[in-house]
Amino acid sequence: MMVKKGAYDFITGQEPKFEPDKIQDDHIFPKKIFKENSILNRTLITTNQRKSKKRPSHFFKDLIKTHTQYGLEKILESHIISKNSLKFLLNDDLINFMKLRKDSLEKEVNKLTQL
Repeated sequence: MMVKKGAYDFITGQEPKFEPDKIQDDHIFPKKIFKENSILNRTLITTNQRKSKKRPSHFFKDLIKTHTQYGLEKILESHIISKNSLKFLLNDDLINFMKLRKDSLEKEVNKLTQL
């Protein structure tokens, strides 16, 4: 669904080049820190070298400086992450982030499966 939606690259804010050998399955909240491997905590990206094991509060705060809050919200929405989730990312609040992400993914599935 994220590829179909054209998920923008977190770092550059540009359309990613989803080449089979360069695509990465990324944990939004790093698995080594938060121990969460659910699809609700994952997205597709082209590189996570700058992200690595950074907490979301640090990583996304830096991205606001690069893209502005509005720009980052648009990037998040392309990953099926609602703009309302940004406050949870900035506070390392995995539980509430996953609740909103679940809602976003369910809405997207419903849109894609409506006849």
